[in-house]
Amino acid sequence: MLPTMLTKALALAFLVGQAIAEENPGSYIPYADSGCTKAIPDSTYDLSDLATGVEKWRIRKGYPAFTQFKQAHFPSAKSAVGGSGKQVWWKLAKAPDTQCRIVMMQRYSQLSYGDADPKQPPGNIFITAGMGTTGCFFSQLRDGVDLMTTYCCGKADCEQLSMGNGALYRRDEAGNFSFIEGSVEAAPETHSRVGSAVARAADMVAKEEARRDLDDVVASTSLIEERATVFNPKEWTKCKVSKNQGAHTSAGKQTIIGNVQTCTSPPCTFAVSQSIDSSTTLTRSRSVTITNGFDASVSFSGGITWPVKAETTVSAGYHFSAAIATDTGTSMTNGRSTTVSNTFGLQIGTTGFATFTPTLRCFTVEVDCGGGSTNGWHQCNPVFNSDGKTLQGDYNVVYIG
Repeated sequence: MLPTMLTKALALAFLVGQAIAEENPGSYIPYADSGCTKAIPDSTYDLSDLATGVEKWRIRKGYPAFTQFKQAHFPSAKSAVGGSGKQVWWKLAKAPDTQCRIVMMQRYSQLSYGDADPKQPPGNIFITAGMGTTGCFFSQLRDGVDLMTTYCCGKADCEQLSMGNGALYRRDEAGNFSFIEGSVEAAPETHSRVGSAVARAADMVAKEEARRDLDDVVASTSLIEERATVFNPKEWTKCKVSKNQGAHTSAGKQTIIGNVQTCTSPPCTFAVSQSIDSSTTLTRSRSVTITNGFDASVSFSGGITWPVKAETTVSAGYHFSAAIATDTGTSMTNGRSTTVSNTFGLQIGTTGFATFTPTLRCFTVEVDCGGGSTNGWHQCNPVFNSDGKTLQGDYNVVYIG
């Protein structure tokens, strides 16, 4: 017990110093020009009367929590070509710590999210700033858009906000972000980091312990499932859906689909094409142990996503997914990949990359394998266009610094 307490005390002392040194994430300020010299004076959003000026757009929470700016309007901003929204440039009131990133998101067009990935951010990222820069980042936003901001200060959290671009969380020997141009390596508000340095450091210790515990559970889950299937895989073929809440549309994972590009002289248009995973997914947000009526059980940890692949047909997870597919009249795409292609443009003097967010058709159900029903299972399939080959979803440009 004493060594454990000592280890925790040392970790807390170290993280107190780290938390004290961590810069306040500050605010994103909207501007009307590419030089970020003309602030937009009439920008508004719901409840914005609670703060004015720089404070109005302050980033108050770090990932996985986020700060919301609902129903944002920018009346004096320049209208985009064709009238599809407003052109707004964003600059940070002060540069973030070189070991942190600050992102800005807009709500998914699909509205719902998190069914295929419980750790999914609440919207499509369109700005990600790091490396100690205040930047001047472009955006094209529709009137009344819901915006969100958050920040991350560690590899694990920043990886969740990287969209599959390893350059956004890889670090150099000093621990700072190591961005390499042209390279690609392919929720509800749960807590706030506002408060004393000691409180924030303690929170960081707790998060790290929880992450280690989750890793242990993941390892044991695989072992438990293997033992169950080796014992008698046929015992899990009797699973069925006991309650089905019906289908709903959800946003899939926002994924980079091309190299990082910089616009040095117009016109700046870039063709992108990349294969992304389009297989069936099965998730559950909380840990659970399933029994099947034969004195056999399988434990699953919450927050883990199980892609359904052909080689997992002997697993309990596969039989849960098969039962849902049978009940809902859907198919199971096993290990399928689909190529998405498009052309995107950048503003002069900016750096960014293209992403794709697939539209998913999901079911939330209860599953019974003979030992009682368990709820909270989410099974999702990508939505294809009428040609049966191309995916439905949203293309976005992410501006970075």
